Amino acid sequence: MGPADWKRTELTDMKSATWNAQTLGASTDSWTIAVPDGDLRNVDVDTISDLLYDGPGVVLMTGVSVLSEGAAAASLVALGERVGTPMTQTLAGDLITRVEARELHVPGTIQRGHRSNAELAFHCDRTDLIALLCVREAQQGGDSLLVSSRALFDVLADEDPAALGELQGSFPQDRRDEEGSGEAPWFSAPIFWTWQDRVYCRYIRKFIESSQRHEDAPRLTPEQTRALDVFDALLQRPELVYTMRLAPGDLQIIENHTVLHSRTAFTDTPGAGGRLLMRLWLSHDRSPELPEAYRPIYGTCAAGAVRGAMSARTVPAR
Repeated sequence: MGPADWKRTELTDMKSATWNAQTLGASTDSWTIAVPDGDLRNVDVDTISDLLYDGPGVVLMTGVSVLSEGAAAASLVALGERVGTPMTQTLAGDLITRVEARELHVPGTIQRGHRSNAELAFHCDRTDLIALLCVREAQQGGDSLLVSSRALFDVLADEDPAALGELQGSFPQDRRDEEGSGEAPWFSAPIFWTWQDRVYCRYIRKFIESSQRHEDAPRLTPEQTRALDVFDALLQRPELVYTMRLAPGDLQIIENHTVLHSRTAFTDTPGAGGRLLMRLWLSHDRSPELPEAYRPIYGTCAAGAVRGAMSARTVPAR
């Protein structure tokens, strides 16, 4: 069984307390790390990297000190510098993004997912690794959902190879006005690809659909739309989706190219005291090679490269 090729039943049925690169731990013990004294400086980063690149592609650290938001953010960045290379997420150069309901969800409107309390569809971020540190949990909801790209690939290969073939082809994707001067506002790239006999994925359906606002972007074919619908239906299968609730002091890190993530809607009052996660993007020297088609948003597609930052080079001034 390859990295990140797991299903919910495997994670919960196996009871092995010791994880190794050859055997995916099926219980949470295999990819959960208790943080000594709540101090992320005490965490073994080699174990984290092995779990992300030779294991299920997800790590959960528990017991992180979050009594002070400022100290928690600094500790998260410091861990990121040991694990990989922290990447900017805003034009201003911010390394940390606050994931909180600044805007209550209004149906039918376009809102940034990290500022909303709405359910988020399964997707991948613009980075190699995503770290989410829970400072405060929601009153209700806000669960984290994970699914293995390899498991999705294998089910499609068995049940609908035509859809899988389409998903390995090029789909137009909107750059959401984040292109640099003189660059195209959309690009085309595959959803699934393989590298060194491993399966990788990048998927944000709303970016694919919004590419159609550009007159020169290729129109989605009926076959492509059907493949997207098949893929979305697969993402709803409970046997493939692992649900976890992050409690204060929990730090989740996922490998963005092998694990898709989403979030359930949650109930909270915007502002102080509501649900708060701190998000960090990381590049890693064990990251896979990306299809050349992704160069417009990553800058480089080479394996192990520092890539994916949101910066003045990639985002025009407004």
